[in-house]
Amino acid sequence: MHKQYFQRLILIIAAIACTGFAWADSVTATFDFSSTQKLTQMGLAIPTSSVKTNITSPITIDGVTFTPSANPIPQVTYYQNAYNLYLFSNTAFTLSVPSGSEITNVTFTGKYETLNLKASAGNVDGLTWTGNASSLKFTATGSNTIYTVKVTYTASTPIETATGLGALRQLTDGSMVRLYLPDGNNCRVTYASEDGAEVYLRDNSGAVMLENIDTNRPFAPNQHIAGWITGKFSLKNGMPKLVADGSLTNTAQLVIADPVTETNVSATTITPPAYARSAANLVRLMNLTIKDGKAVYGNHKFTINNLYGMGKGEKYQAPYEGATVDLVCLAVPTATDNTLVPVYVNNVNPIFYVVNEDAPFVAPETNITNTGVRLTRNLTAGEWNTIVLPFDLDRFNGTLMQPAKLTDGKLTMTQASRLIEHNKPYLFKPVANGDNTTLFTDVTLYAGDPATVQGMTGMYNNTFMDGITVTALAYANGTPMLVEVPASQVKTTHAFFTGVASLNINGEGIALLGDVNLDGSTDVSDVNCIINVIMNPSKAGSLGTRDDVNGDGTVDVSDVNALINIIMGNSRNTSVTLHVKPNNK
Repeated sequence: MHKQYFQRLILIIAAIACTGFAWADSVTATFDFSSTQKLTQMGLAIPTSSVKTNITSPITIDGVTFTPSANPIPQVTYYQNAYNLYLFSNTAFTLSVPSGSEITNVTFTGKYETLNLKASAGNVDGLTWTGNASSLKFTATGSNTIYTVKVTYTASTPIETATGLGALRQLTDGSMVRLYLPDGNNCRVTYASEDGAEVYLRDNSGAVMLENIDTNRPFAPNQHIAGWITGKFSLKNGMPKLVADGSLTNTAQLVIADPVTETNVSATTITPPAYARSAANLVRLMNLTIKDGKAVYGNHKFTINNLYGMGKGEKYQAPYEGATVDLVCLAVPTATDNTLVPVYVNNVNPIFYVVNEDAPFVAPETNITNTGVRLTRNLTAGEWNTIVLPFDLDRFNGTLMQPAKLTDGKLTMTQASRLIEHNKPYLFKPVANGDNTTLFTDVTLYAGDPATVQGMTGMYNNTFMDGITVTALAYANGTPMLVEVPASQVKTTHAFFTGVASLNINGEGIALLGDVNLDGSTDVSDVNCIINVIMNPSKAGSLGTRDDVNGDGTVDVSDVNALINIIMGNSRNTSVTLHVKPNNK
């Protein structure tokens, strides 16, 4: 954090540490008439050298009420370059605290070291009053120029003390608590509502929501928080809250450090079973499927509540039925639901639509703009991979080919532009393996099904194609080929072929498994080719590896048998690496 804030934090934390728990026995409220910010917070107009501000209404701070006399009226003035409370002879004000509480100390600061005041009870000595009173009237016996009035009083409620957010859960619902946040607990603001009424904190022991807790400076994400907060603890439906109590809430010894050099706060990735112990925390839940308006994962169901009004500006739209999503949200359990509240923090998308090759993808009914997508797709470097995506992609490293012409079962592929267009099938040969999850932001997720282009069709959902046989791309001993497989083996974001017996990729031929001579069919002529290689070892390698039909690394009678089985329809898949199912090898 910046040096000045760090120094301020250290000084105040040190001061708090030195006082021990003495502060926890009382409440302190300060009326500061020397600060324009404090005057504004008290609802008072800022005076000038020629215009004074009359205090005509009561002012309440941290449970203490300052009530001015009606005649004469206390004033705020600007005198000798300083703002102050000015009391002339017979001007009075009354300090009062909640029923059952007692004022024990009042300390003044001002232009002079003595006061011209008399008190209705107790003793005034210099700039300090001591005694015990629930209501205390001060009357001026002469003129007074006062900067601040600090009032200390004992509270009527027993007040518990808790150290760290995790300790709150050990308290009784409805109890008053003075929460101590050590600097070492690394307490951070994870989210603050626009009006500041609801603020979420997280430290290394737990999380809590602050409700209507006022501070000298507004809360904002990433701030580092330390010191003391007094409020009423609430634990209902597993949701920990610290709620303002009109008479006892106090943040006078709370430090809000901002800006900080620490990394920005980020969502904690959890699994659905961990939701209950993550209440009030900023979390990420992954692979939730939207069913009947609920976010579902196994037996776990969540309600998505856009409580803070996320919209397109925050890259959020309510997820559509059938979508699989990751959510960055606040865990906010209620009496009726396990609720997820999406939030936009530190420019991280609140929602990512999941496109995973191992799970069916349901496209939206209408395009979704300015959203996020998490793509999980294995790509093999140096080999042709079929690919189709529900969004446009222009960031890739490799060669991209598109289907151009289909004639007599031969599909010619031509070089594509530097753009994978949504819902269109391609062949892609990456420079490097791509087997990790990739996040895309600010994309458009398009409606519609994958297109069929010249006999090549993309796949998003194979569940409706059970029992259908299609042609897929595969590799055997490093050689690409086409094989016939059940359509259910073609994975999401891959593509298959229909009516295609061979591919022509810039002169490179890829034929159906068993089409050894690349004539577009698998028949006796291919058997003769293999027999010719077996009978003439000098021809080994002349057919690449297409003659090694069973993929065992040698060309012999077993390859003839494998090819005959293919011709007879008894075997469609030998030892090849399908780009449609990793375990088919």
